[in-house]
Amino acid sequence: MLHNAAMTIRVGVIGTGNIGTAHALSLAREVSGSSVVAVFDVAADRAQGLAIDIDARALPSAQAVIEDDDVDAVVIASPDDLHAEQALACLAVGKPVMLEKPLAPTLSAAQQVLDAEVALGRRLIMLGFMRRFDPGYVALKNSA
Repeated sequence: MLHNAAMTIRVGVIGTGNIGTAHALSLAREVSGSSVVAVFDVAADRAQGLAIDIDARALPSAQAVIEDDDVDAVVIASPDDLHAEQALACLAVGKPVMLEKPLAPTLSAAQQVLDAEVALGRRLIMLGFMRRFDPGYVALKNSA
C-alpha cells in the first residue's frame, strides 16, 4: 500500500484551518520522508491556496481524500463533530490516520471508533496530543 518513491509517505490532510495547515506545511516542508499530496476543506478557496503552496491537489470532499489511491495516510484536522465519521472512513479503507483531538464528540462515538480499530486487528489511529511533548508544558508539569 505504501508508495515507494524513496519511502515517501503520501499524506492527505482533511481540514485546512490553523491546525491542519500547520500539519500540512510541516509534513510538506520539514518532515523527511513525507509529502502532502491532497487536501480538503469546506472553505475551498483556503484549501486550494494551501494546495498550490505545497504542490498538492485540493479535492472536493473528505471522502475523496480518504479514498484517493495516491494517499497513503491521512491527517484529520476537521471540526470535532466530524472526527469519528472520518476516522471510521479511514479504518474502512485501511489507511493510517493522525487524528487531532478529540477522538469523537461523545463517548459512544469514541467507543465505536475504538471497536472498529480493534476489529481490524491493527492500530491505525494516532491521536494528536502533541502538547505533552511541548517543552513549556513538560516544564510546567514537572514543577507541580
